[in-house]
Amino acid sequence: EAATEFLEKALELEYDDQTAFELASLYFDQEEYQKSVLYFKQIDTISPDFEGYEYGYSQALYKEHQVEEALRIVKQGLEKNPFETRLLLAASQFSYELHDPSGAEQFLLTAKEDAEDTEEIFLRLATIYMEQERYEDIIALQSQEPENLLTKWMIARSYQEIEDLDKAYELYQELSLDLKDNPEFLEQYTY
Repeated sequence: EAATEFLEKALELEYDDQTAFELASLYFDQEEYQKSVLYFKQIDTISPDFEGYEYGYSQALYKEHQVEEALRIVKQGLEKNPFETRLLLAASQFSYELHDPSGAEQFLLTAKEDAEDTEEIFLRLATIYMEQERYEDIIALQSQEPENLLTKWMIARSYQEIEDLDKAYELYQELSLDLKDNPEFLEQYTY
């Protein structure tokens, strides 16, 4: 709290982008999202070229249930850095929550190209595809050799849905040791 008071006074004396960013970030960490949004908005208004504020700003807006505005800010950040994985994942999440699964999918496919860790991307893609009953697209994820158990489970379920029961059984067998205590898995497995 002393740090925020000090930074607020410093900002009153002379506006500085970095100080405003630090204040916005501190308030976000303290779960004071309205104040965080206020300082991020200052940066957005006064210094829109300030590097890297968009992700934090979008998260603060999201916490304030301003999903459309959060998506707008993330897209603004992607104009500067179109391959930043954090921004792409946030854009995907916000698009999905705004009932735009095709937009969410496109952001994920773009993120997949440069991401170091693709497990979360595969899981999100599989979830979108499962909701749309796009079983062949889920099965295609298998070529990427995902490690996430839920992604593997959705691949097995997809084989089951297209009635390739031998392949589904093989995958369920592989997953059975890790998921033997999960009632939903057991229901699918015994099917």
